[in-house]
Amino acid sequence: MIKKYLFVVPLLIAPFLSSCKKDPDPAQLNISIDVQPVGGSALTSVSVIFSGRVTGTIRPVIATVEWWWENGLHSDQELVLTADYTFDVGIVVSKSSYCYAPSGYYLVNYYWAKITWIDDLGQHTLESNKAFFGD
Repeated sequence: MIKKYLFVVPLLIAPFLSSCKKDPDPAQLNISIDVQPVGGSALTSVSVIFSGRVTGTIRPVIATVEWWWENGLHSDQELVLTADYTFDVGIVVSKSSYCYAPSGYYLVNYYWAKITWIDDLGQHTLESNKAFFGD
């Protein structure tokens, strides 16, 4: 009789134990660019507006925005600014990033934003369009 219970009890408990061991969903940050940078002449700043949402296990995920400059010949690129933005909620959150010309100067040539982040699914990169500044 005891042998019968030793066999039946583990079978009854096993489904409950397996449901307790489930791994949580991986945290995933989904980012989209809502407003692309816009160029022009005699401008001192450029911006990008983007939104993101953490899905799965909600935990903070940091996205880094890098502002890049490229000369008019497309032969030289330079990182000019970086900024970090934290996403830590399960709803869509909108953020904006700005790059400014030095005081007394205008932006010239091409600027764009590159957004990178690492979540539980790996590293991701999203680039905006290039905006041209000049005459």
